[in-house]
Amino acid sequence: MADTTVFIACGDSTYAAALSIGLPAHAAVQVTGMSDKASADEQEDGRADVLIVTTDLSDWHEAVERLSLEHAVLVLDEELDAKTMVDAVEAGALGYVSREASFRELGSAVETVGAATPVIPPEM
Repeated sequence: MADTTVFIACGDSTYAAALSIGLPAHAAVQVTGMSDKASADEQEDGRADVLIVTTDLSDWHEAVERLSLEHAVLVLDEELDAKTMVDAVEAGALGYVSREASFRELGSAVETVGAATPVIPPEM
């Protein structure tokens, strides 16, 4: 099975760097790029199967609406919140996960969303 490619749009460059190292170490995931802006569609150029968008970006909701038209989008949130999850799904995200999830859990979520299957934490 080929690696799922992922582009990370995250306001926290340290966390994005950790994802770029941790995800491939725990799942069949290849990170194609990172941005600290939600305008990832301008930088990503169609290379990724999944776009990770974090809610620390000021325009994360608009980015999900725009990006989900052509990509599978996984939203990562600081902490699980029912309203934010509903907002993410209504905007077009296929998945919603806490940033506190392990790299193994995040990698699994990326692979699942990359296969066009929704991911919502069971506690939600």
